[in-house]
Amino acid sequence: MRYRIAIVGARIGGKHAAAIAALPDCFELAGVCDLDPARASGIAGTTPVSTDYAGLLERDDIDIVTLCTPSHLHFEQTRMAQQAGKHVVCEKPVAGTVEDLDQLARLEAETGRLVFPVLQKRHGHGLQKLRHLRDRDLLGRLYVASAESHWSRGADYYANPWRGRLATELGGTLMTHAIHQHDMVLSIVGSVQSVFARIATSVHPIETEDCASITATSVDGGLLSFSATVGSHAPTSRLRFCFEHLTAESSTDSKAPHRDPWSFTPSDTRREAIGQALSAFVPGDEDFVSLYRAVHADLVAGRKTGRLDDFRPVLALTQAAYASARSGREIFLSDPGSAQAPRAIHIQ
Repeated sequence: MRYRIAIVGARIGGKHAAAIAALPDCFELAGVCDLDPARASGIAGTTPVSTDYAGLLERDDIDIVTLCTPSHLHFEQTRMAQQAGKHVVCEKPVAGTVEDLDQLARLEAETGRLVFPVLQKRHGHGLQKLRHLRDRDLLGRLYVASAESHWSRGADYYANPWRGRLATELGGTLMTHAIHQHDMVLSIVGSVQSVFARIATSVHPIETEDCASITATSVDGGLLSFSATVGSHAPTSRLRFCFEHLTAESSTDSKAPHRDPWSFTPSDTRREAIGQALSAFVPGDEDFVSLYRAVHADLVAGRKTGRLDDFRPVLALTQAAYASARSGREIFLSDPGSAQAPRAIHIQ
C-alpha cells in the first residue's frame, strides 16, 4: 500500500522529503506546508505548497502528516492531525512531558490515528549491531554506560527566535541536542529508575540550559552517566557500554554516532559467539529511510498503536533530570518494574 504524506516545516523537512522519495513504492509526497512558501517550494518539487496547516488537514488525499516544526508546536499539531484523521510522524520532542505523551496515546485509541516519533538515530548500523547482539542475549549484565553530547552552537544558532527559550524549545541542550544520544543508550539498556542531574547556562545568554550532567540507574541496576554542552571546541558525540561480556564504543561523529565505525571488544568467554553474530549481521537502510520503512511496515501490518512508548523512556529521563536540577535531589521514577513505560516521578 502507498501512503500519501504532507511535510509541515521545510527546514529539516528536506531530509524527510529525501527519505520519502527513496521509498516510492511506500509513499508519495502529497504536500508541503511552511510559513515561507519559497522554502516549502525548495523541497516540494511539483507537490502543492501551503502556508495553512489547518487547511492542509482538511484535505482528504493525505494519510500522514510529518511534523518538522518548532518544539512547542508538536503536541497541539499532533492532536489536530489525529483528530483530522491523519497518522503523524513527529520530530522530537513529540511532547514536553510524559503526561502529554499519555494524552496522545489516548487519542490514538480514540481516533485510530497513530503517532511515530522521529528517532532516526536508532537506525544506524553501529547501534543496530549492538542491538543485534543484545537480542541474541550475548551482552550479559550492564555495568556502566555513558553518552557524551559535546556540541558547538554559536550566537547565530540562538538568533532564531524560538531557540533558547523555555516556552518554545521546552528545554535546552538536554531536550534539543542530547536527546537522541540518550535515547540510543536507553533503547539498548531500558528505562531509568533514578536520576540526579545538574544543569547550567554557561555558554550563551539564553533562558534554557546549555550544559548538563546526569547520573542515573537503569531498572536492572546498571549505572549511567550523560553529559551535554553546546560549548565544545571539538564537537563530539560518543556512546560507551560496558557489559558483562562486551565493551562497545560508538564513533565520535557529533551528528552520527549511531553509524559505523563502532568498536566491539568481547570477553574471552563470548569472543567466538559474538564474532559469529557480528559476521551474520546484515546491514540494511539507515536513518530516515529506515525510519520510514518501519512506519510503512507498521501501518501495513495494521498496528493499533504507534510508537509513542519508544519516546517515553528518554522523555521520562529528561523530565526527571529537570526536576532533579530544580530540587537538588535525586528523582525516582514510579513503575520501576515497567522497563519501557515510566509514568511519573517522585522526589526522595
